Amino acid sequence: MPYAFETHKLKLPVGTDRRVKLTSIQKEEIKELFNSGVAQRKIARDFKVSRRLIYWITHPEKYEEFREVRRGCWKHYYNKESRNISMQEHRQYKANIFKNLNTHI
Repeated sequence: MPYAFETHKLKLPVGTDRRVKLTSIQKEEIKELFNSGVAQRKIARDFKVSRRLIYWITHPEKYEEFREVRRGCWKHYYNKESRNISMQEHRQYKANIFKNLNTHI
């Protein structure tokens, strides 16, 4: 039986989705810092992310080019068993968050 958040397309509250490294506000702040002349490495260190992520945020057109070139290359790294395990863990994580939200309301 599917989880409610899968069938009802519920969204996780801000800050609880482990896949998101930066919020849209932080991304805008990064762009401003970069445009004002702050080095990518310093920005990356301050936000505790990789320099490459800072580069992709500040150069979105390069990121799209990269994605187009790399399309389909992930398949040889794909491991079905480990993906299934990680998906189960992620679904359980989301179910616990929604259960806790419903008990606090």
